[in-house]
Amino acid sequence: MVRLTSLPPNSKLSHPAGSNGEPGAVAASEVFYELAGLLDVAFRVFVSDPAASNPHGATPAQLRVLQLLDLRPGIPVSEVARSLVVTAPTASVTLARLEKQGWVSRSEDPGDARSRLFKLSRGGRAVLASFQAVQVQRVERLLDRFYPDEIETFRSLSARASSAIAELYGEASGSGSPWSKKR
Repeated sequence: MVRLTSLPPNSKLSHPAGSNGEPGAVAASEVFYELAGLLDVAFRVFVSDPAASNPHGATPAQLRVLQLLDLRPGIPVSEVARSLVVTAPTASVTLARLEKQGWVSRSEDPGDARSRLFKLSRGGRAVLASFQAVQVQRVERLLDRFYPDEIETFRSLSARASSAIAELYGEASGSGSPWSKKR
């Protein structure tokens, strides 16, 4: 893990009630690198290893689209592109491949004859369920290494961080992530 040793004074984070430089303050750059490292490892282990976790051979990009369509069925290409932070042509190509594989279906948008809406097909639900079952098993093995109170603390802090990110940067908490669980 990368840790910076020389930090400007204004790069400190502290408890919301405190101020910069108080005892217990944490360098923002350290938190950034720790979070980036966690996200990188989690992505590689839980998402980008489809050969080990997905007998259907779906790519990580395809899995992201399937998850998104599970959360928000009947959305246009433009919303898929925006949610996954890709271009509309990239989303279009991915959706076309998923449709060819029988994992998504398209229908005409009743509000705009030029637009098409996409949703999971029965086959897409099977692919997604298979992938998610393996991921749940991986998370269960991971959680076995923690005490219940640590798991609850992690969940609480993750929810607070997600809400804070949404508030600070305008992202509707969970709505833009294809990995957010339906509530």
